[in-house]
Amino acid sequence: MKNAEELLDKYNAGLANAEESAIVERWYVNADAAGALPDMQDILDDQLESRKKLQFYMQPKQKFRLWTVISSAAAVLVIAGVSMFYFSNQDKGRQLASVAQTDVAPGGNKAILTLADGKQITLSDAGNGTVAEQSGIAITKTKDGQLIYRVAENRQSSSVERPKEDVYNTISTPAGGQYQIILPDGTKVWLNSLSSLKYSINLGKDKQRNVALKGEGYFEVAHDGQRPFLVKTDQQNVEVLGTHFNVNNYHDEDVPSTTLLQGSVKVYNNKYSRVIKPGQQAQFESTGQIKIVPVNTEQIVAWKNGVFSFKRAGVETVMRQIARWYNIEVIYEGEVPEISFTGKIYRNVSLQEALKSIGYIGVRYSVENKKVIINPEKQ
Repeated sequence: MKNAEELLDKYNAGLANAEESAIVERWYVNADAAGALPDMQDILDDQLESRKKLQFYMQPKQKFRLWTVISSAAAVLVIAGVSMFYFSNQDKGRQLASVAQTDVAPGGNKAILTLADGKQITLSDAGNGTVAEQSGIAITKTKDGQLIYRVAENRQSSSVERPKEDVYNTISTPAGGQYQIILPDGTKVWLNSLSSLKYSINLGKDKQRNVALKGEGYFEVAHDGQRPFLVKTDQQNVEVLGTHFNVNNYHDEDVPSTTLLQGSVKVYNNKYSRVIKPGQQAQFESTGQIKIVPVNTEQIVAWKNGVFSFKRAGVETVMRQIARWYNIEVIYEGEVPEISFTGKIYRNVSLQEALKSIGYIGVRYSVENKKVIINPEKQ
Protein backbone atom coordinates (compact mmCIF):
# COMPACT_ATOMS: atom_id res chain seq x y z
CA MET A 1 0.00 0.00 0.00
CA LYS A 2 1.30 3.44 -0.90
CA ASN A 3 -0.89 5.60 1.30
CA ALA A 4 -3.77 5.64 3.75
CA GLU A 5 -6.27 6.90 1.18
CA GLU A 6 -5.61 3.90 -1.07
CA LEU A 7 -5.82 1.53 1.89
CA LEU A 8 -9.17 2.91 3.05
CA ASP A 9 -10.55 2.84 -0.49
CA LYS A 10 -9.59 -0.84 -0.85
CA TYR A 11 -11.08 -1.70 2.52
CA ASN A 12 -14.33 0.11 1.75
CA ALA A 13 -14.57 -1.68 -1.60
CA GLY A 14 -13.93 -5.09 0.04
CA LEU A 15 -10.65 -5.57 -1.83
CA ALA A 16 -8.18 -5.36 1.07
CA ASN A 17 -6.15 -8.43 1.93
CA ALA A 18 -5.88 -9.88 5.43
CA GLU A 19 -2.90 -7.73 6.45
CA GLU A 20 -4.47 -4.53 5.08
CA SER A 21 -7.80 -5.29 6.74
CA ALA A 22 -6.03 -5.88 10.05
CA ILE A 23 -4.39 -2.44 9.87
CA VAL A 24 -7.71 -0.67 9.32
CA GLU A 25 -9.62 -2.70 11.88
CA ARG A 26 -6.98 -2.41 14.60
CA TRP A 27 -6.80 1.34 13.93
CA TYR A 28 -10.56 1.65 14.19
CA VAL A 29 -10.94 -0.50 17.34
CA ASN A 30 -8.12 1.30 19.12
CA ALA A 31 -9.60 4.68 18.23
CA ASP A 32 -13.02 3.68 19.46
CA ALA A 33 -11.66 2.68 22.84
CA ALA A 34 -9.50 5.77 23.20
CA GLY A 35 -12.08 8.27 22.06
CA ALA A 36 -9.92 9.67 19.25
CA LEU A 37 -8.47 8.50 15.95
CA PRO A 38 -4.71 8.65 15.31
CA ASP A 39 -3.19 9.45 11.94
CA MET A 40 -3.45 6.31 9.84
CA GLN A 41 -0.79 7.52 7.41
CA ASP A 42 1.79 7.54 10.21
CA ILE A 43 0.69 4.06 11.21
CA LEU A 44 0.97 2.82 7.64
CA ASP A 45 4.42 4.34 7.26
CA ASP A 46 5.57 2.51 10.37
CA GLN A 47 4.05 -0.69 9.06
CA LEU A 48 5.84 -0.41 5.76
CA GLU A 49 9.19 0.37 7.37
CA SER A 50 9.29 -2.16 10.14
CA ARG A 51 6.34 -4.53 9.72
CA LYS A 52 6.86 -5.34 13.36
CA LYS A 53 3.96 -3.64 15.08
CA LEU A 54 1.55 -0.76 14.71
CA GLN A 55 2.05 2.41 16.70
CA PHE A 56 -1.16 3.95 18.04
CA TYR A 57 -0.94 7.07 20.11
CA MET A 58 -3.13 9.76 21.61
CA GLN A 59 -2.46 13.23 23.00
CA PRO A 60 -5.33 14.44 25.23
CA LYS A 61 -6.47 18.05 25.13
CA GLN A 62 -4.84 18.71 21.77
CA LYS A 63 -6.29 18.88 18.29
CA PHE A 64 -6.17 15.67 16.28
CA ARG A 65 -6.31 14.94 12.57
CA LEU A 66 -9.02 12.41 11.99
CA TRP A 67 -9.52 10.38 8.83
CA THR A 68 -13.13 9.81 7.77
CA VAL A 69 -14.39 6.62 9.38
CA ILE A 70 -15.85 3.58 7.71
CA SER A 71 -19.19 2.70 9.27
CA SER A 72 -19.51 -0.83 10.58
CA ALA A 73 -22.54 -1.24 8.37
CA ALA A 74 -20.85 0.41 5.36
CA ALA A 75 -23.25 3.31 5.72
CA VAL A 76 -20.47 5.84 5.42
CA LEU A 77 -18.37 6.20 2.30
CA VAL A 78 -14.76 6.94 3.11
CA ILE A 79 -13.15 10.11 1.86
CA ALA A 80 -9.55 9.88 3.05
CA GLY A 81 -6.41 11.90 2.40
CA VAL A 82 -7.59 15.49 2.09
CA SER A 83 -10.88 14.71 3.88
CA MET A 84 -10.20 15.14 7.59
CA PHE A 85 -12.03 15.99 10.77
CA TYR A 86 -10.68 18.38 13.39
CA PHE A 87 -11.84 18.42 16.97
CA SER A 88 -10.53 18.93 20.51
CA ASN A 89 -10.31 15.87 22.72
CA GLN A 90 -11.55 17.10 26.10
CA ASP A 91 -11.80 13.68 27.74
CA LYS A 92 -9.89 10.69 26.47
CA GLY A 93 -12.32 8.31 28.15
CA ARG A 94 -15.50 9.85 26.81
CA GLN A 95 -18.12 7.86 24.96
CA LEU A 96 -18.61 8.81 21.34
CA ALA A 97 -22.40 8.66 21.36
CA SER A 98 -25.42 7.61 23.32
CA VAL A 99 -28.29 6.32 21.22
CA ALA A 100 -31.66 5.09 22.39
CA GLN A 101 -33.27 1.97 20.96
CA THR A 102 -35.71 3.88 18.77
CA ASP A 103 -34.86 4.27 15.09
CA VAL A 104 -36.27 6.11 12.09
CA ALA A 105 -36.46 4.83 8.53
CA PRO A 106 -35.02 6.95 5.72
CA GLY A 107 -37.18 9.05 3.45
CA GLY A 108 -38.46 7.95 0.06
CA ASN A 109 -40.58 8.86 -2.95
CA LYS A 110 -43.38 10.83 -1.30
CA ALA A 111 -45.26 13.82 -2.68
CA ILE A 112 -48.67 15.42 -2.98
CA LEU A 113 -49.99 16.68 -6.31
CA THR A 114 -52.43 19.58 -6.03
CA LEU A 115 -54.51 20.15 -9.17
CA ALA A 116 -55.89 23.48 -10.36
CA ASP A 117 -59.33 22.71 -8.89
CA GLY A 118 -57.82 22.11 -5.45
CA LYS A 119 -58.00 18.31 -5.58
CA GLN A 120 -55.02 16.68 -3.88
CA ILE A 121 -53.49 13.34 -4.86
CA THR A 122 -51.11 11.59 -2.47
CA LEU A 123 -48.69 10.04 -4.94
CA SER A 124 -47.30 7.46 -2.53
CA ASP A 125 -50.84 6.05 -2.18
CA ALA A 126 -51.91 6.39 -5.82
CA GLY A 127 -51.58 3.41 -8.12
CA ASN A 128 -49.26 3.43 -11.12
CA GLY A 129 -50.71 4.78 -14.35
CA THR A 130 -52.82 7.84 -15.12
CA VAL A 131 -53.74 9.72 -11.93
CA ALA A 132 -55.48 12.69 -13.59
CA GLU A 133 -56.22 14.34 -16.94
CA GLN A 134 -56.48 18.10 -17.56
CA SER A 135 -57.08 19.92 -20.86
CA GLY A 136 -55.99 16.91 -22.86
CA ILE A 137 -52.85 16.37 -20.76
CA ALA A 138 -52.51 13.01 -19.00
CA ILE A 139 -50.67 12.95 -15.69
CA THR A 140 -49.04 9.57 -15.16
CA LYS A 141 -47.30 8.02 -12.17
CA THR A 142 -44.60 5.44 -12.91
CA LYS A 143 -43.51 2.55 -10.71
CA ASP A 144 -40.07 4.09 -10.11
CA GLY A 145 -41.44 7.29 -8.54
CA GLN A 146 -41.84 9.69 -11.46
CA LEU A 147 -44.72 11.95 -12.43
CA ILE A 148 -44.99 12.51 -16.19
CA TYR A 149 -47.11 15.01 -18.15
CA ARG A 150 -47.90 14.13 -21.75
CA VAL A 151 -50.67 14.56 -24.31
CA ALA A 152 -53.41 12.04 -23.58
CA GLU A 153 -53.36 9.03 -25.90
CA ASN A 154 -56.97 9.60 -26.95
CA ARG A 155 -56.23 13.17 -28.10
CA GLN A 156 -54.02 14.21 -31.01
CA SER A 157 -51.56 16.94 -30.03
CA SER A 158 -52.77 19.14 -32.87
CA SER A 159 -56.33 19.00 -31.57
CA VAL A 160 -55.47 19.95 -28.01
CA GLU A 161 -56.23 23.63 -27.66
CA ARG A 162 -54.65 25.83 -25.05
CA PRO A 163 -57.20 26.78 -22.35
CA LYS A 164 -58.21 30.43 -22.11
CA GLU A 165 -56.80 30.59 -18.57
CA ASP A 166 -53.61 29.05 -17.31
CA VAL A 167 -54.09 25.86 -15.34
CA TYR A 168 -51.52 25.45 -12.58
CA ASN A 169 -50.52 22.34 -10.67
CA THR A 170 -48.28 22.11 -7.62
CA ILE A 171 -46.24 19.13 -6.51
CA SER A 172 -44.91 19.24 -2.96
CA THR A 173 -42.73 16.90 -0.92
CA PRO A 174 -43.01 16.47 2.85
CA ALA A 175 -40.14 16.04 5.29
CA GLY A 176 -38.73 12.62 4.46
CA GLY A 177 -39.94 12.84 0.86
CA GLN A 178 -38.49 13.39 -2.62
CA TYR A 179 -39.93 13.10 -6.11
CA GLN A 180 -39.09 13.38 -9.79
CA ILE A 181 -41.36 15.00 -12.33
CA ILE A 182 -41.24 15.40 -16.10
CA LEU A 183 -43.00 18.65 -16.94
CA PRO A 184 -45.22 19.22 -20.00
CA ASP A 185 -42.29 20.71 -21.96
CA GLY A 186 -40.06 17.67 -21.24
CA THR A 187 -38.01 19.32 -18.50
CA LYS A 188 -36.96 16.92 -15.71
CA VAL A 189 -37.08 18.11 -12.12
CA TRP A 190 -35.98 16.37 -8.93
CA LEU A 191 -37.50 17.80 -5.74
CA ASN A 192 -35.73 17.41 -2.41
CA SER A 193 -37.52 17.12 0.96
CA LEU A 194 -39.80 19.95 2.11
CA SER A 195 -39.95 21.47 -1.38
CA SER A 196 -42.65 22.43 -3.86
CA LEU A 197 -42.90 23.31 -7.54
CA LYS A 198 -45.77 25.24 -9.12
CA TYR A 199 -46.11 25.11 -12.92
CA SER A 200 -48.60 25.52 -15.75
CA ILE A 201 -49.79 22.41 -17.55
CA ASN A 202 -49.38 24.54 -20.71
CA LEU A 203 -45.65 24.78 -20.10
CA GLY A 204 -45.02 23.12 -23.43
CA LYS A 205 -46.90 25.90 -25.26
CA ASP A 206 -46.35 29.07 -23.23
CA LYS A 207 -44.09 31.71 -24.78
CA GLN A 208 -42.03 31.76 -21.59
CA ARG A 209 -41.81 28.68 -19.40
CA ASN A 210 -42.21 29.87 -15.79
CA VAL A 211 -42.15 27.74 -12.65
CA ALA A 212 -42.08 28.68 -8.96
CA LEU A 213 -39.86 26.76 -6.52
CA LYS A 214 -39.70 26.52 -2.76
CA GLY A 215 -36.98 24.47 -1.07
CA GLU A 216 -34.53 22.67 -3.36
CA GLY A 217 -34.75 21.29 -6.87
CA TYR A 218 -32.44 19.97 -9.57
CA PHE A 219 -33.42 20.86 -13.14
CA GLU A 220 -32.56 19.32 -16.50
CA VAL A 221 -34.29 21.82 -18.76
CA ALA A 222 -35.45 20.75 -22.20
CA HIS A 223 -33.69 23.03 -24.69
CA ASP A 224 -35.82 25.54 -26.56
CA GLY A 225 -33.95 28.47 -28.08
CA GLN A 226 -37.14 30.45 -28.58
CA ARG A 227 -38.72 30.04 -25.14
CA PRO A 228 -36.69 30.76 -22.00
CA PHE A 229 -37.23 28.66 -18.88
CA LEU A 230 -37.52 30.72 -15.69
CA VAL A 231 -37.32 29.40 -12.12
CA LYS A 232 -38.73 31.90 -9.64
CA THR A 233 -38.21 31.86 -5.87
CA ASP A 234 -38.82 34.51 -3.26
CA GLN A 235 -35.09 35.37 -3.18
CA GLN A 236 -33.64 34.51 -6.59
CA ASN A 237 -34.54 33.97 -10.23
CA VAL A 238 -32.84 31.69 -12.72
CA GLU A 239 -33.31 32.04 -16.49
CA VAL A 240 -32.09 29.45 -19.03
CA LEU A 241 -32.78 28.12 -22.49
CA GLY A 242 -31.73 24.56 -21.75
CA THR A 243 -29.25 23.37 -19.13
CA HIS A 244 -28.65 21.45 -15.88
CA PHE A 245 -28.59 23.28 -12.56
CA ASN A 246 -29.51 23.04 -8.87
CA VAL A 247 -31.47 25.67 -6.94
CA ASN A 248 -31.36 25.73 -3.13
CA ASN A 249 -33.81 28.13 -1.54
CA TYR A 250 -34.38 26.68 1.93
CA HIS A 251 -35.02 29.48 4.41
CA ASP A 252 -33.00 27.80 7.15
CA GLU A 253 -29.83 27.58 5.05
CA ASP A 254 -27.16 30.30 5.21
CA VAL A 255 -27.64 31.66 1.69
CA PRO A 256 -29.91 30.82 -1.26
CA SER A 257 -27.86 29.50 -4.17
CA THR A 258 -27.89 28.30 -7.75
CA THR A 259 -25.25 25.83 -8.95
CA LEU A 260 -24.60 25.23 -12.64
CA LEU A 261 -23.56 21.82 -13.95
CA GLN A 262 -24.01 22.26 -17.68
CA GLY A 263 -24.71 25.10 -20.12
CA SER A 264 -25.16 28.71 -19.06
CA VAL A 265 -27.67 30.49 -16.83
CA LYS A 266 -28.52 34.03 -15.83
CA VAL A 267 -29.34 34.59 -12.17
CA TYR A 268 -30.84 37.77 -10.82
CA ASN A 269 -32.83 39.46 -8.07
CA ASN A 270 -34.29 42.95 -7.67
CA LYS A 271 -30.83 44.57 -7.62
CA TYR A 272 -28.28 42.52 -9.52
CA SER A 273 -27.87 40.11 -12.41
CA ARG A 274 -25.03 37.67 -13.11
CA VAL A 275 -24.23 34.91 -15.59
CA ILE A 276 -22.55 31.79 -14.22
CA LYS A 277 -20.59 29.00 -15.87
CA PRO A 278 -20.46 25.24 -15.17
CA GLY A 279 -18.77 24.52 -11.85
CA GLN A 280 -19.84 27.86 -10.37
CA GLN A 281 -22.39 28.69 -7.70
CA ALA A 282 -24.27 31.96 -7.37
CA GLN A 283 -24.90 32.85 -3.72
CA PHE A 284 -27.56 35.44 -2.94
CA GLU A 285 -26.41 37.39 0.10
CA SER A 286 -28.69 39.28 2.48
CA THR A 287 -27.34 42.59 1.12
CA GLY A 288 -28.69 41.74 -2.31
CA GLN A 289 -25.23 41.07 -3.73
CA ILE A 290 -24.71 37.95 -5.85
CA LYS A 291 -21.45 36.21 -5.03
CA ILE A 292 -19.97 33.75 -7.56
CA VAL A 293 -17.80 30.93 -6.18
CA PRO A 294 -16.34 27.69 -7.61
CA VAL A 295 -17.85 24.54 -6.11
CA ASN A 296 -17.76 20.76 -6.34
CA THR A 297 -20.96 20.17 -8.32
CA GLU A 298 -21.00 16.45 -7.50
CA GLN A 299 -21.25 17.34 -3.84
CA ILE A 300 -24.05 19.87 -4.44
CA VAL A 301 -26.32 17.40 -6.25
CA ALA A 302 -25.37 14.34 -4.17
CA TRP A 303 -28.85 14.40 -2.60
CA LYS A 304 -30.37 13.63 -6.01
CA ASN A 305 -28.10 10.59 -6.29
CA GLY A 306 -28.98 9.19 -2.87
CA VAL A 307 -26.07 10.53 -0.82
CA PHE A 308 -25.40 13.21 1.78
CA SER A 309 -22.06 14.82 0.90
CA PHE A 310 -20.21 17.30 3.12
CA LYS A 311 -16.91 19.13 3.08
CA ARG A 312 -15.85 20.82 6.32
CA ALA A 313 -19.53 21.26 7.19
CA GLY A 314 -20.56 22.36 10.66
CA VAL A 315 -22.80 20.24 12.87
CA GLU A 316 -25.85 22.45 12.22
CA THR A 317 -25.41 22.16 8.44
CA VAL A 318 -25.19 18.37 8.65
CA MET A 319 -28.14 18.06 11.01
CA ARG A 320 -30.40 20.32 8.90
CA GLN A 321 -30.10 17.92 5.99
CA ILE A 322 -30.57 14.87 8.20
CA ALA A 323 -33.61 16.46 9.87
CA ARG A 324 -35.34 17.13 6.54
CA TRP A 325 -34.71 13.62 5.21
CA TYR A 326 -35.65 11.67 8.33
CA ASN A 327 -38.45 14.04 9.40
CA ILE A 328 -36.99 14.53 12.86
CA GLU A 329 -36.44 17.44 15.23
CA VAL A 330 -32.94 18.43 16.33
CA ILE A 331 -32.45 19.92 19.79
CA TYR A 332 -29.19 21.47 20.98
CA GLU A 333 -28.58 21.42 24.72
CA GLY A 334 -26.13 24.25 25.19
CA GLU A 335 -23.85 25.61 22.48
CA VAL A 336 -23.43 23.85 19.15
CA PRO A 337 -20.21 21.76 19.01
CA GLU A 338 -17.47 23.44 16.96
CA ILE A 339 -16.68 20.33 14.95
CA SER A 340 -16.49 20.04 11.17
CA PHE A 341 -17.49 17.04 9.10
CA THR A 342 -16.17 15.86 5.74
CA GLY A 343 -17.57 12.71 4.21
CA LYS A 344 -20.50 10.97 2.58
CA ILE A 345 -23.47 9.11 4.05
CA TYR A 346 -25.99 7.03 2.11
CA ARG A 347 -29.54 8.38 2.29
CA ASN A 348 -31.07 4.88 2.23
CA VAL A 349 -29.85 3.88 5.71
CA SER A 350 -31.73 4.24 8.97
CA LEU A 351 -31.31 7.28 11.19
CA GLN A 352 -29.16 5.29 13.63
CA GLU A 353 -26.73 4.38 10.86
CA ALA A 354 -26.60 7.94 9.53
CA LEU A 355 -25.88 9.35 12.99
CA LYS A 356 -22.93 7.01 13.54
CA SER A 357 -20.84 9.29 11.33
CA ILE A 358 -21.22 12.29 13.62
CA GLY A 359 -20.68 10.07 16.65
CA TYR A 360 -17.33 8.96 15.26
CA ILE A 361 -16.06 12.54 15.12
CA GLY A 362 -16.92 13.26 18.73
CA VAL A 363 -20.47 14.63 18.65
CA ARG A 364 -22.45 13.26 21.57
CA TYR A 365 -26.15 12.70 20.90
CA SER A 366 -29.19 10.74 21.94
CA VAL A 367 -32.34 9.74 20.07
CA GLU A 368 -35.74 9.97 21.73
CA ASN A 369 -38.63 9.02 19.48
CA LYS A 370 -38.22 11.42 16.53
CA LYS A 371 -35.96 13.87 18.31
CA VAL A 372 -32.16 13.96 18.13
CA ILE A 373 -30.62 15.73 21.10
CA ILE A 374 -27.11 17.10 20.66
CA ASN A 375 -25.49 17.43 24.09
CA PRO A 376 -22.04 19.08 23.85
CA GLU A 377 -21.82 19.82 27.58
CA LYS A 378 -21.37 16.14 28.38
CA GLN A 379 -18.68 15.50 25.80
